[in-house]
Amino acid sequence: MGVKASKTTKPPPPATAQRQGLGQLTLVEHALCPLDGRVSLAGSLTHKSRYRFTDQTGQRQTAEAQVFAPLGPSANDEFFLWGLLALTSAQTESGGQWQATPHYCLTRLGRITAGSGGGKNDQLFRESIRRLAAVRYQNDHFYDPLRKEHRQVSFGFFGDSLPLDPASSRTWRFVWDPLFYELCRPVGGRFAFDLPLYRSLDGGTRRLFLLLSKLFGRGRSSPRFELRQLGIDGLGFSPELHTRDLKAKLKRCLQTLVARHVIRAPQQAVGVEGLFEKRGRSWYLLAMERGPHFNQRGGQTVSGNAADSPQYEPLRAIGFDDRDARRVLNHYPAGQVQVWSDVTFAALERHGRTFFRKTPQA
Repeated sequence: MGVKASKTTKPPPPATAQRQGLGQLTLVEHALCPLDGRVSLAGSLTHKSRYRFTDQTGQRQTAEAQVFAPLGPSANDEFFLWGLLALTSAQTESGGQWQATPHYCLTRLGRITAGSGGGKNDQLFRESIRRLAAVRYQNDHFYDPLRKEHRQVSFGFFGDSLPLDPASSRTWRFVWDPLFYELCRPVGGRFAFDLPLYRSLDGGTRRLFLLLSKLFGRGRSSPRFELRQLGIDGLGFSPELHTRDLKAKLKRCLQTLVARHVIRAPQQAVGVEGLFEKRGRSWYLLAMERGPHFNQRGGQTVSGNAADSPQYEPLRAIGFDDRDARRVLNHYPAGQVQVWSDVTFAALERHGRTFFRKTPQA
């Protein structure tokens, strides 16, 4: 059985909510899986997407990406991919690894409120992690920001090691694929976006918001997208949709982003219809202008609060009070505290608290 925190200890103070997610520049150019969960979660998925880019000579090229997903990810799983990437990158000693309790992760990512139990949220989180850990990604023209060239790549996202007991107070461990994590380095490989806003959107609008967050970080307008290429390859809508139905779905995404000030509202007389340029039968082009949302200065606040450490909750579960947990975290490296916690949990689960001559904390 897992070790739970003592009922006599006060609940931990709320950790600072994560305000930024991190996206990888190339991955947001296309959909990682279909938006329709009935398709993406059917299992043994191979999803292909294409997108256009400009090479070093200024020529327009086409890249093809393939996602191999034996367990089938859903579009909602991407929230945890970008959220965990942000949490890992915020830790100065991460080394491409992340260890924390599911309660800590879900609280920091805004999926549950501080002090609430995990329950169903923990299970859904576990299922998403299981699917993401099985994904394999390939791309024949992936842009490498370190080498400043397009390359053929193949990588996974991360490996995971989770306790079997859902009630365990032990941390969940994620080890990022070294190549993927290298491609997400600060220099040219990633971009930050508003995580609470992203969380509030539906799947298709989330993907469009990420793409625009990348583009509007560099300029005031997007390139002109072909409607079907953007809707199907970029956002993951079904290729079986008639163009008029696909356009209607894209209009709903655009209306949401206009309302949230992500893109500039066109003239009131025409609404988002004015963003589309008809070039032929079932052929539309679409371009968007940056909205005032991107003029706001924001992001996560770097906090010295020990309760923001992913090692805080395990220390409280062992039996440390708030003051002593903070003292340990302020005086010892996080990696060392993690090892101590794991060793103590192992003894607690095998022998119980009576095994210790003094206390588990000692």
